[in-house]
Amino acid sequence: MATSQTGRALLTGSSQALASNVPVYFEFEYVSWGGTGADGLVAFLYDADKDMAGARSGGSLGYCGGSGAYLAIGLDEYGNFSGPYDRDVKVCRFNDQANTRSQYVDSVVIRGPEGSNYPMVATKKYASGIDFPRATARPAATKVQVSLQPATVGYNITVTLIRNGVATKMFDNVSFPYAAPNNVRVGFGSATGLDTNVHEVRGQVLDVLTEVDVAKRLTSSDPAARGSTVSYSVSYANVSNFEITAGNIQYEDIVPAEIENVSWTCSGNACPAPSGNGNIQGVNQGSLQAGELIRFDITGRLSRNVADGQTITNTAKVSFVPNSPYSGPEKESSVSFSTQVTADMDVAKTLQTPTPAARGSNVSFEITYTNRSAFEMPAGNIRFEDAVPAEITNVSWTCAGTGCPAASGNGSIQRVNAGPIAAGGTVVFTVSGQLSRNVTDGQTIANTAKVSFEPASSYSGTEKQSTATVTARVTAEMDVAKTLQSPTPAARGSNVSFRITYTNRSGFEMPAGNIRFEDTVPAEITNVGWTCAGTGCPAASGNGSIQTVNAGPIAAGGTVVFTVSGQLSRNVTDGQTIANTAKVSFEPTSSYSGAEKQSTATVTARVTADMDVAKTLQSPTPAERGSDVSYKITYTNRSAFEVPAGNVRFEDTVPADITNVSWTCAGAGCPAASGTGSIQAVNRGAMAAGATVVFTVSGKLSDKVTDGQTVTNTAKVGFESTSTYSGTGKQATATLTARVPTDIKQVPALEGTGLLIASGALGALGAFFARRRNARKDS
Repeated sequence: MATSQTGRALLTGSSQALASNVPVYFEFEYVSWGGTGADGLVAFLYDADKDMAGARSGGSLGYCGGSGAYLAIGLDEYGNFSGPYDRDVKVCRFNDQANTRSQYVDSVVIRGPEGSNYPMVATKKYASGIDFPRATARPAATKVQVSLQPATVGYNITVTLIRNGVATKMFDNVSFPYAAPNNVRVGFGSATGLDTNVHEVRGQVLDVLTEVDVAKRLTSSDPAARGSTVSYSVSYANVSNFEITAGNIQYEDIVPAEIENVSWTCSGNACPAPSGNGNIQGVNQGSLQAGELIRFDITGRLSRNVADGQTITNTAKVSFVPNSPYSGPEKESSVSFSTQVTADMDVAKTLQTPTPAARGSNVSFEITYTNRSAFEMPAGNIRFEDAVPAEITNVSWTCAGTGCPAASGNGSIQRVNAGPIAAGGTVVFTVSGQLSRNVTDGQTIANTAKVSFEPASSYSGTEKQSTATVTARVTAEMDVAKTLQSPTPAARGSNVSFRITYTNRSGFEMPAGNIRFEDTVPAEITNVGWTCAGTGCPAASGNGSIQTVNAGPIAAGGTVVFTVSGQLSRNVTDGQTIANTAKVSFEPTSSYSGAEKQSTATVTARVTADMDVAKTLQSPTPAERGSDVSYKITYTNRSAFEVPAGNVRFEDTVPADITNVSWTCAGAGCPAASGTGSIQAVNRGAMAAGATVVFTVSGKLSDKVTDGQTVTNTAKVGFESTSTYSGTGKQATATLTARVPTDIKQVPALEGTGLLIASGALGALGAFFARRRNARKDS
């Protein structure tokens, strides 16, 4: 009713039909003003298949009595709409019970459906008043918001009035336990009764009340560095129990200016687009089913203009487009992160090889870069630097750690981390090279490693450095001592042995390949061989002179010992001195330099030796035929030195007048302990200076010797043709005289008859002795 007059106004059939199982939101604005006042205004839901025929005016406000009426929200100006339903006349009123009615003036009322006789469900006075009677100018409109949430049966109802910006919630989730028709529509009614008034309604909104949640999450690091990647995920979920059709949901994410180069992708059926750039301001292009969600993944780069510790907040929102059949609360979700501009990187460098170091020796350093920041350092921010000095050549490096620029490389290091370095993480370089041959003794070589931040780095911080030094050692000292290990004088062909001791007198280890061992053995010593003991030996053994280099290191104070053996040549002369000199020096390519040193040992040749012989008769002389004969032969080494085995010939040719010859021998040089026959033998053992070999020769004097015959026996001593020595042969003779007894004459040789006479005489003599023995038996 747009004029101040009495009567009723009813509006039905103009709104869309809504299913009764979905949340419903509707709102409108009204003013009731002027005239003398009226009964009020009502907004209602009714069965979409009916038309509210029979709705009554007056206190019923065009609702009570209506066919299909289901739910009414009454703005009761006069108080009658809060009264009971009179089934006889089909109206809602107090039947002029003014005192009761007056309690409900200016009330907001909820009434039930036709099938339950339009029951009053709830009523509450609105303190600001429902209308403005007698007003001469249109007052400000009052907005009415109604939310209907489906319940097990019926709805839960929330009603809010907003006037002059002040919201008053009249009902909050009030139970309306009446089954709804399958479909409903919204209608409006008003009545003045006997009075007059103006009722105006505008701004009708009818929506399905829906709810879409939004959740935003930071998926990149916090804190974040300048220029680093910042990423979010935003999920929008339909938490309603029904589908929201396309074109109704408004997605919004206004990315703050500190995040640049923004792009996004979207996954799900209700995305505004599969991808895009910049802010998100779009509408769902597909339906979002109940319980379904879509997800945006947003990526950008943090501006280089941010300050350290700045907080960046990004908010995503969800709402419904204007004129959507859905309505619900606008929701938002925010996430924040802080910026991190200042970082802390550290560096420590250590020498890994010995110092002092020799020219050309290997030099190695270890450089440890550590992230002292409380956060990960992304790739491309840190500069590793190690300008290796020119005194170190052939430089190469290896690297261990996730932030390494590469696994290995050559030359100085001027590189940037290719991977992230975790908080507390390290990047370790091992730098190797060789000390130049141009360094001087005692020179100090300093190598400095640095760490800093790239000009384009997301971070800033203090450059740091660490230095390690190595001292060059050029001068070294090696010593040599040579000694004769075998006797001197020495005979031709005898074994000769020397010991050579090389000692490292330097205060440091001498690496392999630096020291030359030299021992040029003179020609007078033949069949030369050597053995070696010590870590620096070129080999365990060898032949000939020594001209070689240490194959292993020699510790400070360590030694290399050669034992050199050979034989004295048979061409040496008596008394000749043979000198053998060993040397030690440094190789031309050695890392060190120092004085050459040498040591000499000598051996004197002894060619002439002196052996003596003495022979004595040990048995009586004269000696009878067939008697035992014995001689003693004493061989004596008159030399001032030992005569080795195999050099001396013992000789005693026993004459034929002595038979059944045997001998025994005593002394280290004996050829054997005993023997038979004449002696023709060589000493099998060495004879010390002054030592003797004593033979005792025994036999029987032949029966053929004649009385007074002299038997001569001569012993000799000399040197073997192959002997190491030479000397004068000597001999000694012993004689004995044969004696034949006088009562035994030599019988002339008998021949023929003479032999027979002798035989007869012997037979007679035998018979005589037989008779004598028999006579003794008889007596």
